[in-house]
Amino acid sequence: MGAEKEISNTIASSADKSFDEDIFYQTSSLLKDELAIAIDEYLEDAVSYIRGIEQGISDENISIIARNSHTLKSNSKNFGLMAVSHAASNINNLCEQTLEKKYLLKHAQKGLSDLKQSFSEGEIWLKKLLKKAT
Repeated sequence: MGAEKEISNTIASSADKSFDEDIFYQTSSLLKDELAIAIDEYLEDAVSYIRGIEQGISDENISIIARNSHTLKSNSKNFGLMAVSHAASNINNLCEQTLEKKYLLKHAQKGLSDLKQSFSEGEIWLKKLLKKAT
């Protein structure tokens, strides 16, 4: 029961900072004229990773969940989408623990809901910053 409560608290907690403009502008300065293309690719890929997590949960395939959540975690952080990165990290951390599969999938499903919400908000934020940056 202790591990279950700890994981529930981890999933329920939110990132201290949903968006990090400093990271976004660092990435922007590196990508320069390629920023819009990179953001479009990120958004397209992120949707695929989220679908991959959903498919992994549906298929009860922990390795698919882990692979998609790990990649989404890293890619999101590069654009300053801290809440998305945090939500993907929570799902990825579940996959790295030795938990009963049924329990892990239940909590991954809860984490997926947080991830989708964070991504929806992050997509809006990212597009607004892109307009300001270009």
